[in-house]
Amino acid sequence: MRQNQEDLIGRKFGRLTIVSVEKSGKNYKKKAVCKCECGNKHKADLDQIKMGQTSSCGCIAKEMRGKK
Repeated sequence: MRQNQEDLIGRKFGRLTIVSVEKSGKNYKKKAVCKCECGNKHKADLDQIKMGQTSSCGCIAKEMRGKK
């Protein structure tokens, strides 16, 4: 079942909360404009967010590098 774009607005995936959804590029892939828990805005591929491949604006990777 396909999910309506409006149903995704306000939903949280990892640290990202979807603010809006837009079409982007020649192939019209859907991009999600998100607000991260750290305060940054981030635009990412909607499919990657829904599959769990993108869960932050990059702040998790920065935190992990800082711990090493």
